[in-house]
Amino acid sequence: MLRKQALVVAFGCLTTACGSSEEAAPKGLPPAPLFPVPGCETFSHAACDTREEPCQTRLFELSSCLRAADPNAALPSVSVVSESDYTAFLRAQYEEDDEDEADSSPWERALRLLELVEAGDFGIEETIERTVSQVYGLFRPEERDIWIIDHGRLDELNLSSAVLVHEFIHALQDREIDLGAYSDEHFTSFEATLGARAVVEGEARLHQARYWAALLGLNPAEVDWSRHFQAVAALNSAAVKMQPSPYTLGDSTFVYEYGARFMYSAWKSGGQSRILEHFAAPPTLTHSVLVEPNGAVAPEVAPFSFGELTAPTGWERVTAASLGAWGVWLACGRDGPKALQVAQAWRGDRLTIFRDSNPLTPSTLVAWELEFADFASANAFAQGAPQGTGLSVQRHGDFRVHWVGTDGVALPDRSWPEYQ
Repeated sequence: MLRKQALVVAFGCLTTACGSSEEAAPKGLPPAPLFPVPGCETFSHAACDTREEPCQTRLFELSSCLRAADPNAALPSVSVVSESDYTAFLRAQYEEDDEDEADSSPWERALRLLELVEAGDFGIEETIERTVSQVYGLFRPEERDIWIIDHGRLDELNLSSAVLVHEFIHALQDREIDLGAYSDEHFTSFEATLGARAVVEGEARLHQARYWAALLGLNPAEVDWSRHFQAVAALNSAAVKMQPSPYTLGDSTFVYEYGARFMYSAWKSGGQSRILEHFAAPPTLTHSVLVEPNGAVAPEVAPFSFGELTAPTGWERVTAASLGAWGVWLACGRDGPKALQVAQAWRGDRLTIFRDSNPLTPSTLVAWELEFADFASANAFAQGAPQGTGLSVQRHGDFRVHWVGTDGVALPDRSWPEYQ
């Protein structure tokens, strides 16, 4: 199976989504003006020491205003946690889940063929190390508390205050919709999990960005937010495309940056009531988040249904899943904007993994079938997807692509894939 992110990580604040470190103002210049977020003028927006309860109380009241919630609600518990304690917590979560690394190894081998991960990326220790380095704060749904991870930057008040506001938004979400129940209901597949997380993290990112603008001395009322969230998504997408393991880093760009763009459109078109509509019916397809948002809960495209593949002689089927439009974006070359256009033309996919039936030769065979809305997009994906020794990209008709790869053995005959 595709390794799942721990639930506590799904509701955390990553450094890529929480701004950069503060820059000291040049000597002799006055401090930047502080423009309050419209509608929350009565609350102080000043950054503060998030380790102190008065600071926590004030930022929680402000966060409640940002989300149009009761500012007099009880303050959730906030704790500062060391990197080592957070590491121990994550390790205990994996032990409790009792997930064998061997369960994810077929997916790691398959995604390596697609040049989306490197060897070892799905290892538990590697995943924990990567998570600890990225996460600065998290809301824990079961305990209903907030952890601020101490990376030695708590004295950077703008950064730490923005992180805490992000986590307070999660606490307020939980009080209204119960994030634990929400994840149980909607985290049902690779695509559905990303879509549901984009709603949760996208809203938190939206309100945190409104606060962050005030901290930077910008007037939130004058910011072109549509352009901002589009630009941030494009900037982070370009960075992901340059990484050797875009799959392991790309989900944060999707749920935070594209999620923020998606949820801002909802908030702009209908305020908090429209936000709640998306919590009631989160997107089940990553395509719904990647298309240009209009704010409404719109009908999703009906993905093309593929017949079940017949295993070639000497192979046996292991598993299959849809990587969706986001998987198309990840795999379609280094040009992020072009890949986004191709991903928006996605109309269905299925990636099937087979293994050699001989246990002495543990080879992997991957067949990824994709349907697109038009010839140009199918052709662009066929040209942009990984190609080389042990790989085959075939166009079937105008709109369909078959991508086949193996890790060290000959490809099946070109007449394969065949369907039962």
